[in-house]
Amino acid sequence: MKKPLLIFSFFLFFVYNVAGQKKFHVTIEVPRELDSKKLRLAYDNGKTEIPIKKYKIENHKIILSELFYGNYATVVLRYPKSINTQYQNSFFISNRPANIVLCYSDSSMSPFQKYKLKNALDFKKIKSELLEHDSAEMKKISDLLLIDAKKNDHSNDSISNFQFNTLNNNLLLKDLEFIIKNNTSYYSFWFFRRNIVPSSIQSADSLFYIFNTIFSEKFKSTEEGNTIRKLLLGRMAVQSKNVAPDFISKSIDNKKITLSEYQGKKNVLIIFWATWCSPCLEEIPIIKRIREKYSGENLEIIYVSYASDYLEYLKFIKEKKMNWVNIYNDVDLINSYGGYKAIPRIYLINTFGKIVYNKDVDDVYDPQLANLKYLLESMPALNDNLR
Repeated sequence: MKKPLLIFSFFLFFVYNVAGQKKFHVTIEVPRELDSKKLRLAYDNGKTEIPIKKYKIENHKIILSELFYGNYATVVLRYPKSINTQYQNSFFISNRPANIVLCYSDSSMSPFQKYKLKNALDFKKIKSELLEHDSAEMKKISDLLLIDAKKNDHSNDSISNFQFNTLNNNLLLKDLEFIIKNNTSYYSFWFFRRNIVPSSIQSADSLFYIFNTIFSEKFKSTEEGNTIRKLLLGRMAVQSKNVAPDFISKSIDNKKITLSEYQGKKNVLIIFWATWCSPCLEEIPIIKRIREKYSGENLEIIYVSYASDYLEYLKFIKEKKMNWVNIYNDVDLINSYGGYKAIPRIYLINTFGKIVYNKDVDDVYDPQLANLKYLLESMPALNDNLR
């Protein structure tokens, strides 16, 4: 029973150590006519998108320098179009110093429609081809949103939501069709990671098969490829209650944490949460009572937080006396368990490293976690029977 977890641990250790970080440097020149206070910036480092909340504009120039893991760092620019919509464009930058000059256009046009690039890519041709490929599905979504906007009676919101989700899934399927036909382009690979992998249009094993089949090793062997692989394998593991993905992480008190260190010793309760998640906060007292009853030598509790204000996060943990293992926004760990899905998410892992409880399946409608408590009562005998 131990071999699968050890193999997975070795794979993770290998990936963890060979993953190389690079650094991008970009200067963004903003036209005077643009309200820079409304400009929103983010960058994708090859694993996840990170908002840039604080930046300085001097002489209408923004200078950014951050670490990234992918073939390129992706700088994402957004600007409000209306109350519910926004303009957006993405630019791809390597570790060569880059320059993006946004050129003035009138207020009826996107501020990102005209620009000049140095050492940056926009993949404009394949983006246009994808938009053309998607045009029919996008028109259906646009028409539905237009109908919704004109409604005064919102009694059919649930039907509209169902219709929107259906149309959005159809759009993603069209995207996937395009990606399969244009699988040699880095943009297709990037789009697959950003938009297709996090979606539910295909099962994780189907997407894993597509990933392995259509992309070449020059994409699959990169850190971006490892991110996709880790996320899909993690999703398959938690869905099937398989062997839990191992991980190497650090707690907020800088202690090295690995799942394999508990193997044969303790059951592990892993909880994904955030300070801004109300259901997560409501569960904390329940988890505390579980800890009091089942902790000690038998149970380890690991809380893995999504991104939030870090100082507020630390203050919250102290005030709520969350005296267990706390890990802050470890993207690799989160991806290993299926990515940034809805929270709270709870998994119970037995001493043999197998997922035996998934809240999304076993206690989906019970905020008191009755099935988790019942299973914890049975765990000593259950583990003995598995020996």
